[in-house]
Amino acid sequence: MKACWGDPNVDLDACRCIDQKLRRLANGLKSWRASCVGDVHLQLAASRAVIYELDTAQESRELSHGERDWLRELKAAVLGLSSLARTMARQCARIKFLRGGDARTKYFHLMACHRKRKNHLFALLHNGQTFTEDEAKAGIVHSYSKDLLGTPFQRAHRIDLSQLDLPRADLSELALAFSAAEVAKIVQASPTDRAPRPDGFTAGFLKAAWPIVAPDVVRVERS
Repeated sequence: MKACWGDPNVDLDACRCIDQKLRRLANGLKSWRASCVGDVHLQLAASRAVIYELDTAQESRELSHGERDWLRELKAAVLGLSSLARTMARQCARIKFLRGGDARTKYFHLMACHRKRKNHLFALLHNGQTFTEDEAKAGIVHSYSKDLLGTPFQRAHRIDLSQLDLPRADLSELALAFSAAEVAKIVQASPTDRAPRPDGFTAGFLKAAWPIVAPDVVRVERS
């Protein structure tokens, strides 16, 4: 990974530099997966097929020592591959939502309809009565909002803060650039599998590769 990421390039804009590095890293990870991991679903299918044959053979005869060891290894491999497949599916679903969630596609309209059904108010209780008709519910909401927004607000009491002799805080540090320690603290506190970028890199990636990507990430935050 370190070879794909490379050293910080101070000649390029910080955002453009980290974007190029993420793209290069994504291609490197794809090549690594193809050569070292392979097709997860194909390996799962093959392992399950062999496990089925061994379990079937075990019903009619006793397995040899080598076959029992092989069966145990295959079952452990299936657990690991299944976990990896679930992680990949979850990640792909989030990336799909980021890429197609705001586009005018069939996926966008399906999500919009789902949110509409989820947020729909089936009934309103007003003055002891239940209203289910859309016109009645709209009228109740409109009347409530109109009365709430159209009522003048009068303060019953006022506080003169200048008379309280409160200490004055020096907030000049809020305008300073983020330090490397502050950026690292935020990254470490971020949920590992939340808020992925459209390219699929989550906070978990930043945490695991922080010693390598820290200079570029801090440079982006300061720009």
